[in-house]
Formats: sequence, C-alpha cells, structure tokens
Amino acid sequence: MSFVQVKPTDDAYISMLNANTNFGSSSVLFTGRFVQPNDIYRSLLKFNLTNVIPPGSSILNAYLKLFVYRKNSSDLLLSPQTVSVFTNASSFSQNTVTWNNAPAINPTIYSINVTDADVNNFISIDITNLVVGWLNESIPNNGITLTGIENIVNTIIGYLSEEWMAPTQRPFLDIEYGIVSPTGSTGATGATGATGSTGTTGATGSTGATGATGATGATGSTGATGDTGAT
Repeated sequence: MSFVQVKPTDDAYISMLNANTNFGSSSVLFTGRFVQPNDIYRSLLKFNLTNVIPPGSSILNAYLKLFVYRKNSSDLLLSPQTVSVFTNASSFSQNTVTWNNAPAINPTIYSINVTDADVNNFISIDITNLVVGWLNESIPNNGITLTGIENIVNTIIGYLSEEWMAPTQRPFLDIEYGIVSPTGSTGATGATGATGSTGTTGATGSTGATGATGATGATGSTGATGDTGAT
C-alpha cells in the first residue's frame, strides 16, 4: 500500500452576515454560528486529484484532515457538536466565493463530532467513497462544503486553512491506495507427458441369457424317384 497527501487548490469560509464579502485569503476557516442574528459560517474546500495516484490503483482509504484551533462551546455546554460534509453542485473559486454566490450543496453521509480533545489537533473525516467517486468520475469533483451547528448560538469551530503560516497544520486529503499489478502473459505450453501404462484387463462379464428358439424352417421339396432294381 502507498500514501499520498493532497493539499487543497481552493479553500475559503463564507459568512451569512457578510454575504457579499470574500474571505478566500483568510488563514482560517469556520463552521457554525456566532452570537449575532444570521452570523453563520461555512467553509469550502476543493482538491485536484488529476494524476495523484497511478492508473489502475485502488483507493483503500481517504480522509479529510483539518487542524482545529478553536471551539467556542465546550462539551459540557453542548455535545455532540457535529460537522457535516456536503458536495457542491457546481465549482467555485476561493478568490470570488461569497455566501450569496456559493454553489448549492448536496447532503452526504460524511460527518464528525468535534470534541474538546480535538482542539489543537487534526480531525479526520472519512470520505473514502466520495474520493473514489471523484476519481472514477461518477461524482463531479466540485469540492465540498463544511457546515456546523447553525441553529444554536456560539457554536463556532475554527480550522487552519491552506494560507496558514505553518505548512504542517494546513488542511489536506490523506489517501491510501494499493497498486494493482498487471496480469503477466501466459507461459508456453509444457511438453506432453509420457503415455501411461495400459491398465489391467477387466473381469469377463457373465454369460448372457439363451435366446429364444427360432421358428421351424419350411419342408424341402420331394426328391426324384430312383431306378427300379434288377429282378
């Protein structure tokens, strides 16, 4: 098995409160809701997977890795605090995306519960089937949108972005794959083996039953009368 780490080509957060503002140059990302009305945040990421694994390889696992640096509400106040992954219905650019022009999103089965222990650590979201779909083109690769709790105040969770100063704390996609070796050519046919010895003669079978007596043949014709003997 082999591993490859893929960094995002685009990442940005969007703000409902600042619906026409682009935050693509920010060194951080957010999900959840702050304290003001409509103060909701989401984050978008996109990865280019062209030629990242050898042709014919099979994806074993794929994880989205995000470094959590902030979590406003502790587990004692609110648990669980779920972050969900959505696929984007269309593409986006981190330099222009805003709340108002962000792509529509489609729900997926991928999510994670972020806890106090995750702060100042990476979280790993298993998106294996999504990455497989991107690679075999059964799912359009328009990136993803992350959402947090949006109906409760002060549920902000913060992550470090691709623009963060320390490369080791930036987001990435961690892919584990196996290389499928091609089938070798068929070898030459081996020489024909020697003829085996003749087997022993089998036992003589039992005599069959006597057949039925045939029908009596027709009477032959009367022979000629012989000469009269001498007196």
